[in-house]
Amino acid sequence: MERPKGNDQGERVEKVASPTEARADRLMLNGRRFAERHYLPEAVAITEGNDYVLFSNYLTQRLVRRNIYNASYFLSRPGMSQMAKTPVIGRLVYAMARQEIANKEVLDVIEGKTQEFLDEHYIEEPDRMHARTIELAVNDLVARSTVEHRSRSIIVMQQPVISDWGQRWLAQVQFGHIVQSLPTRE
Repeated sequence: MERPKGNDQGERVEKVASPTEARADRLMLNGRRFAERHYLPEAVAITEGNDYVLFSNYLTQRLVRRNIYNASYFLSRPGMSQMAKTPVIGRLVYAMARQEIANKEVLDVIEGKTQEFLDEHYIEEPDRMHARTIELAVNDLVARSTVEHRSRSIIVMQQPVISDWGQRWLAQVQFGHIVQSLPTRE
């Protein structure tokens, strides 16, 4: 949706973000704050630049996916359809289903923004491989930090887990890109 800004001639046109895009932007900012609070990028020596943004985007995607998984797991439990017929539980189930749909829409927006960022900043094949390595490192971190708590999964960032993860991925994230882009002997 576009709305003219400035004079009535509409010389300057500014795009107004949809509620889904605005929520995606907020979640991406929260993902960046989450990473900073736990010093996650620093564990693999990512301190700024495109890699930092990409790391935060991938982390945000994983956090949103976890929320979708938790809602789907709850909604697909046996007997949920019978429980949803009661007035109070039915409203809660309906609200959770709407939230799951909204999270899937937000995830699509975040994935689209991440893909645009990749297309803009990681053009060459070695750069794409480096971006994939960052994605794999984030996936591994979330897998190591996810614990089952009652009927849902939660992420618990503990310093020993972060340290082990950082040692495991530091060389691949930092030097794997350089090594992969060097010419090979034939």
